[in-house]
Amino acid sequence: MCFSAPPTAPEPREGTVPSIDDRVREFARTQPDRVAVIGTATSITWGELDAAADRAAAFLAGRGVGPGDRVGWLGRNDVAYPVLLLGAWRRRAVLAGLNWRLDPSELRPVLDSVEPALLVADARSAGLAEPDHVVPDGDPPWSDGPIDPDAILVPEPGDAALLFFTSGSTGAPKGVLLDRGPNDACYTMPMPFAMAPSSTALIVPPVFHVAGSCWVQMALASGTTQLFLADAAPASIVRALRYHRVTHALMVPTLIKTVLDELSRTGAALPDLRHIAYGSMPIPRPLLEAAVKVLAGVGFTQAYGLTEAGGLCAHLEPSDHVLDDPDGRLGATGRPIPGVRFTVVRPGTGEECAPGEQGEVVIASDFMMRGYWRDPARTGEVLDAAGRLRSGDLGHLDADGYLHIAGRADDMIITGGENVHPAETERTIMALPGVVETAVFGVPDEHWGQRVCAAVVTDAGLTPAEVIGFCRSRMAHYKCPSEVIVVPSLPRTPTGKISRSRLRGLAAP
Repeated sequence: MCFSAPPTAPEPREGTVPSIDDRVREFARTQPDRVAVIGTATSITWGELDAAADRAAAFLAGRGVGPGDRVGWLGRNDVAYPVLLLGAWRRRAVLAGLNWRLDPSELRPVLDSVEPALLVADARSAGLAEPDHVVPDGDPPWSDGPIDPDAILVPEPGDAALLFFTSGSTGAPKGVLLDRGPNDACYTMPMPFAMAPSSTALIVPPVFHVAGSCWVQMALASGTTQLFLADAAPASIVRALRYHRVTHALMVPTLIKTVLDELSRTGAALPDLRHIAYGSMPIPRPLLEAAVKVLAGVGFTQAYGLTEAGGLCAHLEPSDHVLDDPDGRLGATGRPIPGVRFTVVRPGTGEECAPGEQGEVVIASDFMMRGYWRDPARTGEVLDAAGRLRSGDLGHLDADGYLHIAGRADDMIITGGENVHPAETERTIMALPGVVETAVFGVPDEHWGQRVCAAVVTDAGLTPAEVIGFCRSRMAHYKCPSEVIVVPSLPRTPTGKISRSRLRGLAAP
C-alpha cells in the first residue's frame, strides 16, 4: 500500500480521555513502520493504517456519509475492518457489523432496519446482498484515493460508534447501539492481559460480534499488532501462532480444545504465547485445567460480558487460575471491570440478594448501550429507570465480590417442582471423556411438567446409556438427562448461539 503523511489530527476536547482514534494517530507518529494489522492477503503498518483510515474517511465523505449515518460492513475478519472502522469514526458515522453467516432472507430485514448510507462487503460475502462496494482480496476501493483534511470531523459528545446485532436462542437479531465516548473509555483502560506495542494478538471471533470487535479496538488502543486468519483449521491456527510469534489470543473454549489437541498430535510448543482470553460460552472445568497445565507459561483470563452492556463486564484474572483453587474461584465468572457494578436480585420482587443467594444478575455500566436500534419498547423491557440492565443471567455474588453464573433464566428446567440449571448438567456431561460438546434442555412431560434432555457431540462413540449412567453417578438424579440424543453437531442460530428450540424438536414426543 502507498503511504503519505496524514493531515493534522483534530485535538481531543479539553477534559476528555484520548480516544481509540487518538491512540492510532499517536502510534502512526511513534511507530509508523511497525506492522499494525496482518490480514489474509496483505499487511499494513501503523503509518499506512492511519493514512488508509483518512482515505476511507474521504471516500465516505465523497459518497455523502456524514454524522450519524450507518456504514455497513459485511465481511470476514481482515485488514479492511479496522480501516473502515476508523474511517467511519472520522466521519462521525456508525459502523454496523453485519453477519455474513446469515441467509440472504435473514439478512434482508437487518439491512432494512439499518438503512446503511453505504454497504461495503468483501468478495466472499457480496452475493448475500447488493453492496455499494466490494473489497477484493487486494486493495479496497479507497486505497489510492486522496486524503482530504476537510473530511476529518471532530467527534461530538453523544456520537454513536457501533451497531451490533445479537439474539437469544430464538427470535430475530436485535440491534444494539453503542456510543463512542463510553466505548472509547472502555477499551482504552488498562486490561489484565496487558497488550502493548510489542504484542501480537490473534483475533478469531468474527468482528460482527462485540467480542471480536472489542479486541480489534483494544489492539488499536494499545499499539498491538493484530492478526487475522483466512483458515481456521487446527494446523493452520497452531502454525500461525508459531510463525507470527503470537503473544495474545482470544479464543472460545472449543478453539482452546482444538489447539490443545493439535499440540498433542504434533508435539509442537508455543513459546511466545503469553495470554489467552476466553469466553462466549462456559468452559468445561477439565478443559480449563488441561489448558493451564499444558500451556504452563500462559496467563488465562475469562471474559464475561453482554453486548447491551458495552461488551466487557467482568474478568477472572490470571492470578485466579489456580488449579488447587482453595477459594473456589476457578469456577467463578470474575469480578467487574472498573465502571461496571453487579447486583443480584430476586426474580419477581427485585429485592437484592444476600451474598451466595442466587437471583438475576443486574448490571450497571458506564459503557451501557444507548438502546436497541429503533426499538424503544424492547429497550424498556431490559433497562430500568436507572439505566441498569436485566441480564437474564442467573447467578450469585460471593463474599469477595466474584460473580458466579449458573445459567440463563429462560433456559431453566422445572421438573417435578425442582429447578435444574442446564449449565450444571452440561458441566457434568463435559467431564466424561469423549464428549466434544453438549447442550441440555427441557421438553414438556405430562407427569413431571418437564423432563431433562441432552444433545451430545462425541468423538469416541459414546452411547446415550453411558452418558446417562455417568451423570447419575455424579449428581442428583432429577438433574440428569432422561434422554440423550447423539448428534454430529449442535444446531445454532445465525448469531452462533445454540438453538435449544431446534434441539427440542429432536427429542422424543
